[in-house]
Amino acid sequence: MTKQPTVWVTSTDPAKNFDDASRFGRVRILDMSDKNHADAGAILQEEFEADDYIIFVGHPVRIAVCGQAVFNLFPQINVLIWDRKRMSYFSQLQEGI
Repeated sequence: MTKQPTVWVTSTDPAKNFDDASRFGRVRILDMSDKNHADAGAILQEEFEADDYIIFVGHPVRIAVCGQAVFNLFPQINVLIWDRKRMSYFSQLQEGI
């Protein structure tokens, strides 16, 4: 049995609905509002895998820390981006610098 990818969401946002992202894998929201942004990065460094996806949302520092964490692991990552016209996510392979 093949492991389903994880869709990592960098922060909770009550204004956003992440249901459509489940088409790409199991959605896991890093709800760490009471913790340091670095804690979210540490979780990603330990658990993010090459076939996982990430949705960047939330505080800019959280986004930066999470981005750095996953690019430290892999030169390319799968990013999910919201398409307002289609009302769904699409995947983009993003290369680090």
